[in-house]
Amino acid sequence: MFISVNKSGLRLGLVFSLCAAIIFVALTAITPGSKAKVNLQTNQQRKKSSRPPYVPGEVLVRYRSESLAQDKTNRTAMMTADDGTAIQIAVETFAVSKMLPGARIARVAPEHTLEAVAALRQQPDVLYAEPNYIVHAETTNPNDTRFNSHQWNLVKIGAPQAYDTIRGSKNTPEAFFGNPQVVIAVLDQGIDINHQDLQANIWVNPVDNTFNGSDDDGNGRVDDVNGFNFFNNNGTIFSGQNAEIHATHVAGIAGAVGNNSKGISGVNWAVGLMSLKFLDHFGNGSTSKAIEAVQYAKQMRDLWVANSGTKGANVRVLNASFGGGGF
Repeated sequence: MFISVNKSGLRLGLVFSLCAAIIFVALTAITPGSKAKVNLQTNQQRKKSSRPPYVPGEVLVRYRSESLAQDKTNRTAMMTADDGTAIQIAVETFAVSKMLPGARIARVAPEHTLEAVAALRQQPDVLYAEPNYIVHAETTNPNDTRFNSHQWNLVKIGAPQAYDTIRGSKNTPEAFFGNPQVVIAVLDQGIDINHQDLQANIWVNPVDNTFNGSDDDGNGRVDDVNGFNFFNNNGTIFSGQNAEIHATHVAGIAGAVGNNSKGISGVNWAVGLMSLKFLDHFGNGSTSKAIEAVQYAKQMRDLWVANSGTKGANVRVLNASFGGGGF
């Protein structure tokens, strides 16, 4: 992403990769009888590089001023890579050049793309240079059956941002799609942990993960496999009674599994849902039990930090959808 600041101080961002990819495909579109080919990385080349895939032979570069860029445009020059390799570079304008002063695309031999990036970055008249990264479409609407008809509100908060565990990337914001390593503790009734739209997102204790009657992680709570029942002081967090639906409803809003062709989609499609039950199945409980639940969440977070994620839980959010009582 190339960024500039205009005179009024407003920050303007232009994603070069997107613009360049669109232009590149448009210029090299294959029509009947055409022999043009889009020269993208091979699978073997991608495996050898830790970078995201890019268009070989193309470098996006921004010079420090438009006048400097004009001096380079439509000319062929030679540069020397760190290993002494001579690289021929041809600088051209492209669509973004009309919007961002100094922006150009440099064309080099495909096998010298990364060397050209490094060499350009060392030039005193260059602000920055990067490969022409290949972009891909992200999912914005899930296939959950009730998303469009019942969840109009989610599209009002903004288009989902992808959590890239699937692709192995750690650079994408963890909004909307969520992160299964992040835990939301639901202080409420018990969550129905077998609900078809919640089951895959229910948090599981990494140590005390079986109902064996023992306190395996030493936190003072026996069999806190998916959370804990502070109302009854045991690990059974859902009564199965029809009246106990509030926590399940809340958990669905926060983290119903998204894009699974079932029911609804949570604000987070993938997340850990920890059930901290302090209300009975009618929805009644005490402040002291609520405090115990909060203390447990803090304890599990501290264990997670102290043990590098091998114990406890990465509790980042407490959902407390209850009211009543005095100050």
